[in-house]
Amino acid sequence: VLILLVCGLLGGIGYRLSSDLLEASATDLTKRISREAMIEMQRLIEPAEMATRLLSLQQISRATSLDERLDSLEYLRRALDSSSALSSLYVGYDNGDFFLVGRVGHGSANEAARVPAGTRYVVQSIEQAPGGPRGRFIYLDAALKTLREDQRPDYAAAYDPRRRPWYSQGLASATQIKTPPYLFFSSGRVGTTLAGRSVDGRSVVGADILLDTLGQTLARQKATPGSQLVLVNSQGYA
Repeated sequence: VLILLVCGLLGGIGYRLSSDLLEASATDLTKRISREAMIEMQRLIEPAEMATRLLSLQQISRATSLDERLDSLEYLRRALDSSSALSSLYVGYDNGDFFLVGRVGHGSANEAARVPAGTRYVVQSIEQAPGGPRGRFIYLDAALKTLREDQRPDYAAAYDPRRRPWYSQGLASATQIKTPPYLFFSSGRVGTTLAGRSVDGRSVVGADILLDTLGQTLARQKATPGSQLVLVNSQGYA
């Protein structure tokens, strides 16, 4: 009986010590993963923030025609490629014009079906004209060579950048803003937008980041197959 009591006591002590050790190890591991995840998020988002700030200083923020805006295409491509988190860069103008350069594959399934083979980037353009707004989609390969250009009156009629939250918030703020997650117009996917007004205040520059991209980054931080990581804002919403 005495031997059984001693063994039971030792077993209980060992179990308690093992539990404390496992809990401490799990806590340290969680803190480490959290720090690494935040560092990875900053590594993804900071280039996007810088690209948006620099774009607000470029000639494209004051351009008045599609031809002038296409002159900045190489700069936009380089800025877009500077961060894997970016899905598109764009400028909304105070007259309702809009110019966007985005990666193919980040749009809706319907748009993906329209894309010609070899397309790497897509330009979405809206220009105000006497007969009404003119919408165009221009599909480009990796060397920025035009593969096809589509007239899209439906897009021009349905979209006005001045009515979007990123435009109104960016125009009203003296510093760069980050919108809460919302449904993107073109792709129907959820993401957040970085936005800031141009130097002359006549346009707003925006950059879209899909939440899917951030989710993929979190997935790479998993310590065990059963781990789950969640991004939570200051109000406690996932």
